[in-house]
Amino acid sequence: MSSIAQSKDIKVIPNVIDLEVFHPSDKLAARRKYSLPIEKKIILMGAVRIDDPVKGFFFLKEALNNLHMECGDILLVLLGEVKDSKILGDVSFPIIQLGFRSDLFEVAQLYSAVDVNVVPSFYETFGQTIIEAMACGCPSVSFNNSGQVDVIDHKKNGYLAAYKDAADLATGIDWVLNKAD
Repeated sequence: MSSIAQSKDIKVIPNVIDLEVFHPSDKLAARRKYSLPIEKKIILMGAVRIDDPVKGFFFLKEALNNLHMECGDILLVLLGEVKDSKILGDVSFPIIQLGFRSDLFEVAQLYSAVDVNVVPSFYETFGQTIIEAMACGCPSVSFNNSGQVDVIDHKKNGYLAAYKDAADLATGIDWVLNKAD
């Protein structure tokens, strides 16, 4: 131990992500398990309440409407509750609502099944869903505000879009789906 810390009480901070649960799984098997199409590019948004205004679904909807007009083969999977179904109106792309899932093994398999996790929140103190997705091999796209900037390394393990910019959010999703290595 360093002489600097010899007289200090040292605490180990455990990893908040259980890597026995959150790890890459076979994408095709996961898609089959949840009846997700093999040929589509699948985007996931997860939140306890998708229709909570601070979760930014409006920006994701605008981004995907534009992206769908360009590439057409996308599918949005919503993992969380939608109490106000009106928010799902005016979309040009298909949506599958899976509802809230409390089984973490199931959530981990869903991260492995999709191509990109999008977190369009106005703020996140930590961005745990981003880290969970990354642990499962799924890159994330989010706005460049708050906790996400400490987790996503722009254009390396995900994409940080300009804050509240749906066009840049679409650029980030497109980058992950078509350009990321």
